[in-house]
Amino acid sequence: MTYRDINIFPDISGSEVYNLDMKKQLLRRSAGFFVLLLCFLAATACSPSVVISITENPPDPASFATEMSPAAEKLVRQLSGLGSDSGDGAESVQIFDADGITASLAYAGITVKSVSYPSDSGISLSLTVPDLNGFLDNAIILDRKNRKLILSLTRESLNSAAALMPEDTYDYLDLFMAPAFTGEDMTVSEYRDIIAAAYGRTLADEMEKEAFSLTVRCPSAPKEISVTPPGTGRVSGKDALITLPLAVLLVLENPVYIEVAW
Repeated sequence: MTYRDINIFPDISGSEVYNLDMKKQLLRRSAGFFVLLLCFLAATACSPSVVISITENPPDPASFATEMSPAAEKLVRQLSGLGSDSGDGAESVQIFDADGITASLAYAGITVKSVSYPSDSGISLSLTVPDLNGFLDNAIILDRKNRKLILSLTRESLNSAAALMPEDTYDYLDLFMAPAFTGEDMTVSEYRDIIAAAYGRTLADEMEKEAFSLTVRCPSAPKEISVTPPGTGRVSGKDALITLPLAVLLVLENPVYIEVAW
């Protein structure tokens, strides 16, 4: 099942009023969380970084940070009317809305401890997750007793995350056309060509260069890290550092599995 299978919108695709203006209004109301979640799930041309800390007992602390590429920022501002690139002469404003983000994450049971903005198109969050074990419909399996964490990145787990969003976010996912969300069979190369045709070669090139980074902060030094290629993993002190090409996560032709033991 993909997010499209959750029927929360009336069928108005053939209506003349269902046009770009309506999409812009939709985006303008909640663009802050749209962009945050898309970056969190490796949205186009962002550099998302996630840190999760494994504790003896839940809740578990975590952090998230991202900085949008210039082309991605320009696209989002054009589509949402959030300042400088909207064409209306408005001043550039912060893309991410802390209040909207906090409320939306709270709906998923995640507490936002603090928020900071490194730039107008970047955000850094300190979070608390009730329990990493079983999080996002069992995408994360944490065995504290046997000192092992398994993360399954599948189209199903990403759509489970998308299902946590407010109801008016689904159109925004359509704009980025990521096969991981739409369920379409497509290679990374084919997806890059579609983004280039829709939004320009610059955005496609930036997306290809970006990576999703995950740090698993363990109670002791990791003994083993396993990541489905082309993802990579290495040990730094008590941290397991995992890197995955952004385009791979957006397409997810095949599931990506990450396993860390300490």
